[in-house]
Amino acid sequence: MSEIPRSNPYLNEAIEGLNEHYLRHRGNTAEAWASLSGEALSFIDEELLHCVSDPRYYLENYHVVKTEQEGLKTLFPFWESQEIFYYEVISIMHAGRPVRVMCLKARQQGLSTVSEGLVFWKTIFTPVSNTLIIAQDGQQSAFLFDMARTAYDCLPWWMQPEKRYEQAGKLLQFDRVDEMARQYMPGLKSNIYVEAANKMTGAARGKTIKAMHASELASWDDGGQLTKAIFPTMNSDDTLAIMESTAEGRSGFWYTFWRDTINGKTDWHPVFIEFFRVKKYSRPLKVGEEFIRTKDEEAFVDRVKTEKNVEITDETLNWMRKKKLEFISTEGDEFSFYGEYPSNWMEAFQGSGLCAFPKRRLQKIMESEVCPPLLVGDITFDLDDQKIKFSSKDGGFLRSVEPGELLQQPEEEELFRVWEEPDHDEDYYVAVDVAMGNEGGDYSCVEVIKIGRGLTPDEQVAEWRGWINPVPLAYVAVAIARWYNFAEIAVEVNAVGVTTNNEIQRVIEYDNIYRWKHIDKIGNTMTAHTGWYTNYKSRQMIIAKMVEAMLSRTIVIRSEWLVDEMMDFAQDEEGGKFQGQDANDDRVMAFMICRYCAHESDTGKRAAARPMSSKIGTSKKWYVMDASNRKIAETDDREKALLLVREHKGFSVVQAPEDRDFHNTLYSPIHNGNGIRSRMYYEMGYSAESINHETVTEVESAEAEPEPTDPNAWLWY
Repeated sequence: MSEIPRSNPYLNEAIEGLNEHYLRHRGNTAEAWASLSGEALSFIDEELLHCVSDPRYYLENYHVVKTEQEGLKTLFPFWESQEIFYYEVISIMHAGRPVRVMCLKARQQGLSTVSEGLVFWKTIFTPVSNTLIIAQDGQQSAFLFDMARTAYDCLPWWMQPEKRYEQAGKLLQFDRVDEMARQYMPGLKSNIYVEAANKMTGAARGKTIKAMHASELASWDDGGQLTKAIFPTMNSDDTLAIMESTAEGRSGFWYTFWRDTINGKTDWHPVFIEFFRVKKYSRPLKVGEEFIRTKDEEAFVDRVKTEKNVEITDETLNWMRKKKLEFISTEGDEFSFYGEYPSNWMEAFQGSGLCAFPKRRLQKIMESEVCPPLLVGDITFDLDDQKIKFSSKDGGFLRSVEPGELLQQPEEEELFRVWEEPDHDEDYYVAVDVAMGNEGGDYSCVEVIKIGRGLTPDEQVAEWRGWINPVPLAYVAVAIARWYNFAEIAVEVNAVGVTTNNEIQRVIEYDNIYRWKHIDKIGNTMTAHTGWYTNYKSRQMIIAKMVEAMLSRTIVIRSEWLVDEMMDFAQDEEGGKFQGQDANDDRVMAFMICRYCAHESDTGKRAAARPMSSKIGTSKKWYVMDASNRKIAETDDREKALLLVREHKGFSVVQAPEDRDFHNTLYSPIHNGNGIRSRMYYEMGYSAESINHETVTEVESAEAEPEPTDPNAWLWY
């Protein structure tokens, strides 16, 4: 045992010397202890204290495992995947909180090994510590028991706790063997229980579990055992609990529990480790072989570099190519590769059933297009002040997302995610999927795309999602639409969506609303109804149009949460309608409606037909626009304009301001409302034909405070 590689190479000589001392006393532990020198006892005390206070020191110097290539060895050196995992565990431990870590992993990352090492460390260095180890079946539980047995057998004799009882494959009990000795000198009184999830015996029921390692939970038949029999036993403040598994599909309790953990609904800490963290996942190039990266591979490499600061080598890409070919040869496609070797947690869970969208294209979008948002927070519209209100957990305007920051799905804060702020020279479209707003039920969602012109694709620029009632949702949608250049809004008016649509139209008096057209009649005639109605025909149509846009690459998707829902948007085995399988599909519905209406509506058609602005890049003036799209200031100094924008949240800077006029519904803000348009007609004598965005802006400016008299002033807000 003295030849085992250790992080401290000087230990081998000391361990060898102590082993010789032990052998001289013919394995009599009591005699060996009694005759140790003061120097030896001091060394042992220091090593034990070091191991107790530093789990890593124990794992890299004393915890021995069996390996295929190197035989018996300690965990020195840690793999990169083990480094990441250990850091997450030890950070929680050092913070003084119970460790409850849930890890989603790729294949063969060494996480079961380090998890076993940590719970074994907890058991032998913590008195009265019950440890529970659970695998998916009897064969795997026997393997994990053997890991614990090997670790115990390979400990130096002076570090081994006394073993009172052992049941092969089931139990290791550490305590005094001699009954009389237990009365006046108690032993460790710690136990390791090993169970198979498919044949739980309840051996640990009624006991306080201080350490737990549950392995490959995606293969368990019944996840309810956790909440009914295991979690209630883990009440200690120094609990060390680890659950780890690969994904194995988008169904079952592991998938649901992982999503809930990611969303902050449980007290477990989620950890995902990408496949490329394991260095062995590479394939050397042949001498003189030229490796040419594909466009998609370049995009994947760039994304990993930007988000994770990890360099993907040609050798790793070469391994990926070969491995995908193996899956294609054996299974007909490469999608199981992503389940076994994922680069993010969403692609780890591969859906079953017939997906509504091309899975290969979704995978490419996940690898090359999605990215973290630039800004997060919340947004709404104040009807009394007629202003957009922004907020974030930092206070004030939307906050910037830090590089590498892990964003959970929105729940109670930061519901609004922005990938691109409004540009006055662009056209946008907004769509809304409405839910009841019950917490724990379906979500409401608002999607925003920038309408492409010519060969330029549409692009997702913002997304809002959360639990909210239909009426306040109207104010969120209007705020977003006003911010994005008074974009047209398409609200799905099925069921409670009518409430949101009516609030937008008749209370807020936002007049740029989608009007329903008879999509199955000649002429595609416009009706007197506002909002989008989803039925069997319209549902199939927006799905078909989205698939067409994806395959023709005329849509750019930024939200990984949206792509995740699209991967799960499938047809069940009975051939029912396409919808989210065991998951929400509010993002998908809002996005499909947004993309379709952006090009089917008259507003969208005009926007798509507009040429790219020739003023951009040539104008010498920079214009500052407020949240209502009104010109506030102009200057030749771009930095001066940007400074004003930073000081007044909601302002934007453009080079080519352009007024827009939106009136496309039967509802009239002039005759049916009580806002400025109505006052202009009934009180100021304007004709209905002359009331447009330009004249409204003039009247609003005239009613505002007088302009500065300083001829050098450039601000007039």
